[in-house]
Order: sequence, then C-alpha cells, then structure tokens
Amino acid sequence: MSLIKRASQDFNLDKFNILLPSDFENTKHGLIYHEITNKGPRDRQVTYTPIRVVACLHKLESDASDPIVTIEYLNHGEKVKQLQISLADLRSKNNMLDRNEIYIVQHTEKFLYDFIIRSLQMLPKKLYYTDHTGWVLDGQGKLGFMLPHRYIAGTSCFNAQLYNLGIKEIAAYGTAGTLEDWKKNVATLCEGNPFLVMACLVGLLGPILGYFNQEGVILHYFGRSSSGKSTVLQVAASLWGDGTLNSKDSFVKTWLSTKGGLESMCVGHNETALILDEYALYSSEIAPVIYFLAEGKGKHTMTKDRAYRPSSSWRVAVISAGEISIFETMLERQEKIADGMKVRCIEMPVTPESMIMNPRDMPAEEFVRTLKANVGVYYGSAGPEFIRAMLMEIMEDQNAFRRVYEESIDHAVSVLIGNSCGSDLVIRVARKFG
Repeated sequence: MSLIKRASQDFNLDKFNILLPSDFENTKHGLIYHEITNKGPRDRQVTYTPIRVVACLHKLESDASDPIVTIEYLNHGEKVKQLQISLADLRSKNNMLDRNEIYIVQHTEKFLYDFIIRSLQMLPKKLYYTDHTGWVLDGQGKLGFMLPHRYIAGTSCFNAQLYNLGIKEIAAYGTAGTLEDWKKNVATLCEGNPFLVMACLVGLLGPILGYFNQEGVILHYFGRSSSGKSTVLQVAASLWGDGTLNSKDSFVKTWLSTKGGLESMCVGHNETALILDEYALYSSEIAPVIYFLAEGKGKHTMTKDRAYRPSSSWRVAVISAGEISIFETMLERQEKIADGMKVRCIEMPVTPESMIMNPRDMPAEEFVRTLKANVGVYYGSAGPEFIRAMLMEIMEDQNAFRRVYEESIDHAVSVLIGNSCGSDLVIRVARKFG
C-alpha cells in the first residue's frame, strides 16, 4: 500500500515553505529536493509528508551538549504535529522519524539530514532547554529557575523551555491574574487562619529545599468530611496553578496512583509543591512511600532497548489531605512507624472550627465559597514571584542569604521549643518545618 496520502484541500502549505533552503520545497505529497546533476535538474522526493524545522533547543546548562530539533509535519491523519528529537537520534541508523509518521523515501536519508542542518542555520534566534523543573545554572554560570511555562532568570535573558519531562503534570502550572490580585482575593482571606497560612508557607518550601539541597517534607491534614481540608489544599495550589478542584488543569492531584505515578508527579513538581487530596484512595503500603516522597529518589530502570536509565530525583514539599490519619492507617495495617517517618511527615487534625478561625465578617460557609471561587480566578503568581525574590537576594549576596536562612531556622526552633528540653525528634521536626 502506498504511503502517499493527499493532504486535505484546505491545508495551507505556505508556512511549510518558510525558511527552507532554496533547493528544497514542500508539496502536498512531501518534501522535494531540487537536485542539480551532471545530466541536469532533477526533482527527488525525500519524505512522504510536508516537513519543516521550526526550532533548535540548546541545553541551558551547556551549549556543547547535543541540541534538540523541533520538527513540524503533516501526519497521515492530516493533522499538523510536532516532534522534538536530538541531532544524535537523527544521525542514528535506528531512525526515529519513521516511528512518528515522518516516512522517508528509501536512500534519501542524507538529503533529509542536509535539509535539517541547513534549516537550523536559517533559524532567527537561539533557544534553550532543560529537562527538569527547578534551579539550574546556565552556560554562563548564572542561576535561574525553570517552570514549564516560564524561565525565571537573574541577569540572563534566555528564551528557555522544558523538554521531554515525559509527564502530563506540566500542564498544571499556570497563571491567572496578578500577584496583587492573588494577595487581595486569596492571601488576605488567609490572615488569622493558621492552617491556611501554614499551607501557603509549606507550599513555598520547594525552592528553598532545592536551593539548600534539603530533603522533602510532607504535611498531612486529616479530619471528617466538610472540615475544610480541600480548601487548604486549594489555597496552597493557587501559589503555582489553578486551585479549582477536579478541573483538567487543576494543580490539585489525588492519591489515586501507583508508586510509579507518584514518582512522575514528584518529578513534574520538583522544587515546587505537590498537592495530593483523598489520601484514602492510596491502597499500597504507605511506609516506603513516606521515605520515597521525602528522600526524592526513584527506581533505577531500563529502556525498552535494555539500556540503563538513570533514576529520577526531586525535592518537593508535599501537602496532603484525607479523612484519615496516615499514621493511624499504618497502625491499623500493622506497619511499623519509625522516627524517621515522623520527621519527614507531620499531621494536623482539622475541624471546621479550627480551619476557619477568622471568616472576615462572613458566615463560615460564605467565606469558604468565596475562597474556593477566588483560587480558580487568581492563581499561579505567588510561587514564581517568591522565586524571583529569592534570586534577587541570592544575586546580591549568596553568603548573606544562607546566613539569614540558617539564623531563621535557629530562631524558629527556639520559638517552637522554648526553654523546654525538646527531644531529638521534636528538634529535628522543628528544624525541618520551622
């Protein structure tokens, strides 16, 4: 069966012939090379689909690394699609283009590679990528922070993006409204409500954990239904994305996952916050997961070609909620509760009265409705602005920044413990969450 399939009549080829080498042309049937031979001009078909190069991404950490090429093409379902592939993979004999419906005419691979290299040289600007969220040093040694929808730089002016996280969670980050909008309509309502304030503070721990290379933390709220647990999660989620529950773009995830699924979520929320609702949905053994989430190390695996794949790593602040206590669940299942778990995971019992202590002169129900509505309208600005503020402090004097951080922890421990001689466990918890 022929691989050639006509493009739809309303498909416009004009954009597929922008910034092409002059001896190549896209037609509805694919890429054509206008070859000049000893016998005269000759048109040689190279692919069975229109194709063009739209971007070249260089690794932010090092320009010397293998760049990623972004190719746009018309697939045989007559849809315009994009493929990102490294130059190394393009050079390999095990060609990845065929796997992605970019079918190459036999014995024309060298013409296609020449087309791609020459197209790259015609691109107007240089773009950069990194393969993880969180802190990164660019090729000039400048510190920045990568989110899927933006790169927060200090003095650098790179146009950077994430590449190939291999997870769906990157869509959860987003912004609506300004920081002032969020302060007025969300943060102001949290004032005088300790549980809401605590969730916001822990929700901003991720960048600090990452910068100082600290283990992750888990904060779990538990209480009966309608006690306000989900509201707390929504407020924390609004730091980084949409706080609306059950929407496709919600930053609030659930515990309904395998351990592998949790690993993907942790990688996608590296050095920010992972918000998990409905703890009762997680049915596997919980003890290993506490260490797994906090220590930030995934399993070593192999690719489908039996090659070694490095394990994933992350630093994340987890804010969780459910109707039941994590540690009570472990006791019921006769799982051992080690001191290390209590250091990494703290729990807070929630009641409607303790959750909403200052409803701002509104009935409690109206206060909750207002807050829930606002986190779906004003969100995603506070987290990035916190990172920007951190960057400014670090750039001004990183030693002073570290000193202030350490002094703040010491002060918090002093306030929390007071003059009492707290146990080693209590002091460790106070230092981690202080």
